[in-house]
Amino acid sequence: MGMVVFTYVAFLVCVVGIAYRFYLFYKLPINIRWEVYPVPHEPGEKKKYGGSYLEEFAWYERKLEKDHVGEWVEPLKEILWLERVKTYNRYGLWIWSFCLHWGLWLMFLFVILMLINTKISIPLGLIKTVGILGYGMGSLGVLGLLVKRTIHPTLKLYTSPIDRVNLLLLLALFVTGFLMVVSDDGLKHAFFYFNAILFFAPQETKFEGIAFWHFFIFNIFILYLPFSKFFHGPAKYLTYHKILWDDMPQSKGSKIEKLIERQLGYQVGWSGPHVKPEKTWLENAQN
Repeated sequence: MGMVVFTYVAFLVCVVGIAYRFYLFYKLPINIRWEVYPVPHEPGEKKKYGGSYLEEFAWYERKLEKDHVGEWVEPLKEILWLERVKTYNRYGLWIWSFCLHWGLWLMFLFVILMLINTKISIPLGLIKTVGILGYGMGSLGVLGLLVKRTIHPTLKLYTSPIDRVNLLLLLALFVTGFLMVVSDDGLKHAFFYFNAILFFAPQETKFEGIAFWHFFIFNIFILYLPFSKFFHGPAKYLTYHKILWDDMPQSKGSKIEKLIERQLGYQVGWSGPHVKPEKTWLENAQN
């Protein structure tokens, strides 16, 4: 019964934690626009050469068009292929990062298949294949990153203790998951676990062995996710859509104008030959 309760608590804290983190992000001061082109939501040829609607005559008199498909294809390339890591693969990290991330995606697919299997029968071979691939790739990726960050002189300098803790947590998660999937009774105990958490069933009494330790670590991972560097995944939505690609025009009376007006009223917190710290940003700009 204890593991079932721990699972509920972990997922509740995870959901509330993610919602709270997004709330904190949205409460931050409005970002300075990057204005780096091209932006993927620009339709037509402009996206290819880095143009924008600002090139068009009297653009402010028309409704702006957006390529919403392109706006989502771009982050998907980063999520599924780690395109920027591959392009700027200076330290040879791409293949290990690729394995780690696909290990996570396949692990979550494995969990979804197990949950569905409590109601609709899914071939055991499919579930096992997804589990072996996911946990195997994840283990390989983490080991590769640990070795790289340990032996490479530059990466070693940039690897903080918490980075190593995070990688070791992932390694424990993937290795225990792999051992669970390949063991004789691992999947059977995993079925008991998912049945127990979905239906609060007494079968949890049969839940033991490596499966117990895997899902114990899995719950710690879920509990820890919103408050750690692992949250960079959900946060990328804001990084891309609200900062990197934000080129919406400011209109009179808009929410953006009100945010800018409020922030111009902040008092400057630093001084210099051209800055008076006792005045606001607006007063400094006017002077």
